[in-house]
This record gives sequence, structure tokens and C-alpha cells, in this order.
Amino acid sequence: MRYLSAQQILVLHALVIDETGGSHGVRNISLLESIVAKPSSRFGGKELYKGIFVKAAVFLEAMVNYHVFVDGNKRTGFVAVARFLAINGYIFAASNKDIEKMMIMVATKKISKTSLISWLKRNSKLVRSKNRLSKKGKR
Repeated sequence: MRYLSAQQILVLHALVIDETGGSHGVRNISLLESIVAKPSSRFGGKELYKGIFVKAAVFLEAMVNYHVFVDGNKRTGFVAVARFLAINGYIFAASNKDIEKMMIMVATKKISKTSLISWLKRNSKLVRSKNRLSKKGKR
């Protein structure tokens, strides 16, 4: 499994703000680093979050709700999760209206983690198998 770095998320945030408007700025870089580490967290040698969609959901919730950025937390959270899925072989496809509705539900805590995971699964399509990804990475 591949994960995004804090630097990659900062770049995504800058692109989101440049494209859609708003204010640039990070409120708390340490918090961003914690959010980045959350999907790969382990305790007692065991993963706390198993499966790509569970990892994506906990990452998205943290990005949207912890307000790391001055502006654009929901937009950056969504773009970062779509990128996370992409680097792991999935294409995410949902309408802008559906994405906007879901980000508001996440931000207002009106969706369960289980429902968010299901939404991410429903709107994701595997385009590369894990075997092909691991072989490609070894070249």
C-alpha cells in the first residue's frame, strides 16, 4: 500500500486553492503530519485500519474535520483521498454534486464511517491489480 506524504498534500492543497479559490495557509503542520500517519497506524504490530477503503475513510474524516488548512479542508481532503486511491490502483468517479454533498455530511458528522466506506467503495473502480503495481514498483 502506498501513502501520501505531508508534502504531497501541501502541493494538492495549493493546487486546489489555485483552481477553486480561497486562502492559502496551514494552521498546524504537526497535525497534518499526524493525519498523514493515521491510515498506516499500528498498535501491537497490527494495523488499526485494514483495507484501502477503511484507510481512505479515516484519512478523509481527519482531513475534513481537523481543519489543518486556513481554507479548503473539504476540497483538499477529497482530492487527497482520490489521489490516495489512484496511487493504489483505483479511479474514483462520482458527480461533483454527490462529492459536495458527501463532504458536507462528513464535515457535519452526519454520516457513519461504515456508510462513508461504502460510498468510497461504490464510487471506486480498480484499474490496476496489486500484482501489477508491485511488479511495476520493482523495476
